[in-house]
Amino acid sequence: MKYAANRGWRSCVLNRRGHSGMTLKIVPHFSIMGNVDDTVMMVDRMRKHYPNNFIGLAGISAGSGQVVSYIGREGNQVIVDAAASLCPAWDISVSFAHLQRKYPWLDGYITRGIQNHYLKPMRNQPALQAMSQTVEKAWKARNLGEWMEYSAPLAGCSDLNHFYRENNPMQFFQGNKIPCLVLNALDDFLCLKENIRYDVKNQVINYVLSITDHGSHIVYNEGSFAQGSYMWRVTL
Repeated sequence: MKYAANRGWRSCVLNRRGHSGMTLKIVPHFSIMGNVDDTVMMVDRMRKHYPNNFIGLAGISAGSGQVVSYIGREGNQVIVDAAASLCPAWDISVSFAHLQRKYPWLDGYITRGIQNHYLKPMRNQPALQAMSQTVEKAWKARNLGEWMEYSAPLAGCSDLNHFYRENNPMQFFQGNKIPCLVLNALDDFLCLKENIRYDVKNQVINYVLSITDHGSHIVYNEGSFAQGSYMWRVTL
C-alpha cells in the first residue's frame, strides 16, 4: 500500500473473513479461499464511493484465488477494470497434493497455522459452536487436503467435491472479461511450479502469464536491503 501511495494510487485492503482480528460471526460460509459474495459486496461499496475511477484488484497468495473466482464467476457483472493474481495455487483440487508430496513438513506446518488462526481464538468460539462436530474433525486434519475435506461444512458444502465446485478458482477462470496478470515464480516453495496452468492464456485471452525463475512466494525482493519488490512494480 505504501508503494501504491508513492505511485499516486489510493488503496485499501479487502480482508477475508477471520483476518486482521475480525471475529468469525457466521458459520457456515467461511473458507480459507474466501467468499466471493463478500468480495462482490466490498467491490460494490468501492464503486459507489468512486463511480468514475479506475479500480484494480490485486490478490496475494490465497487472495489471488479469490480474485480469479470473483472476476470469473461474475463475468460481465464485474465492476473493476483490471486484476492481478499474484502467486496463486491454481487448481486447488491437485495443487496441495503436490505440496504434500514434495514438502510434507511445510504442508503440516501451514495446516496447524490455519487451525490455530481460525479455530483457536476465543472470539470465534460462539460461531464455531454452531458446528462443533465439524470443528472437532477439522482439528484432526494433518495436511491441507484433509483440512479442506474435514472443514468443508464450515464453508456450507456437503463434501470435498462440493467445496471444490464452490471455491476452486479454476472452476470460474474462463468467465473472466477483464485484463488479469498472473504472476508466478518457478522457485515458489508453496504454490509450486507443477501447479502452473500454461494453457490458461490460450483458453481466455484476458489473462497474461508472467513466469519468473526467481521470486519465491510473494517475495520478489529487490535492492541491497530488499527495499523494493518486483511484484509491486509489475502489478502497478
